[in-house]
Amino acid sequence: MDSVYLQTLLEVVEKGSLTEAAEYLCVTQSAVSRRLKHLEDQFGQTLFDRSGPQPVLTPAGTIICDKARRILELEQELTGEIAGRDWIKPVRFCCTPAFGMSHLPRIMRRFMQGGRSRAGIEIHFDVPDRILSGMQSHHFDISVLDFNGCGRWDGLISTPLPGDEILFLSCSCLGLPSPDIFLSELFAHTLITRKEGCCSRRCLDGNLESAGFSEADFRSVLVIDDLHLITQAIREGQGITYLPSDLFREQLDAGDFKLHRVQEFNHCRSRALLVDPDGADKPLVHAFIESIKAETLGKTD
Repeated sequence: MDSVYLQTLLEVVEKGSLTEAAEYLCVTQSAVSRRLKHLEDQFGQTLFDRSGPQPVLTPAGTIICDKARRILELEQELTGEIAGRDWIKPVRFCCTPAFGMSHLPRIMRRFMQGGRSRAGIEIHFDVPDRILSGMQSHHFDISVLDFNGCGRWDGLISTPLPGDEILFLSCSCLGLPSPDIFLSELFAHTLITRKEGCCSRRCLDGNLESAGFSEADFRSVLVIDDLHLITQAIREGQGITYLPSDLFREQLDAGDFKLHRVQEFNHCRSRALLVDPDGADKPLVHAFIESIKAETLGKTD
């Protein structure tokens, strides 16, 4: 129930008339009447005896009025207590799925070693364009952004982080040469890739265009927007992929996967830590930044 109905009831009792209550509440007398009627319908009881010159509370109206006063007092007390506290807002962090899978578990482990709760962090995954847009609109406090070329972070605090390599990867069962390979050898296979807009897809399209080719030159293209499913498809020899090699370190170390470099390609990708200056001095933000730096740079400030 909206407390405005209870407040209207109390004002009618205090002022002694619907007209004066309406003036005090800055509404029409008919609005006051509708509110009282709403309460009567709600409780199935008549609130006022209107047979005399002034409305008089009925026995049921008296009970409801006493409870209404207590409810409004509690509401005011609650509002004051909530407003008076310095609530800790969660840190909103965003990164690409690839960075999250490669680094976030260790970052979170470092962060929580200080006795902090994971509830203090909101984690989001998105493509680079939307990550940057979210930072510029203050939707995120911190982000790690993967990008190609030169980045511009106007209005944001930026720290360069070590980049990574985006490489072709295949199952060892396919027998492809490694690490150096010709594009023509890759074109004979199905390309398993992520959706348009992700950094690795953009890098691939740019490299192919520079070399005079396109995704259409592969035997076929299969789009799977789930890294776990891509890993499974590669393991089964269904095709090749073009993704950050860090994602497959375990499979590469075990010899299950092979990586492939193309001479005509730029396989390097840059990375930056971005921070919204509005919240950079908050202890929780600072602590999470330090956890990111410790994982990616091996040091803290």
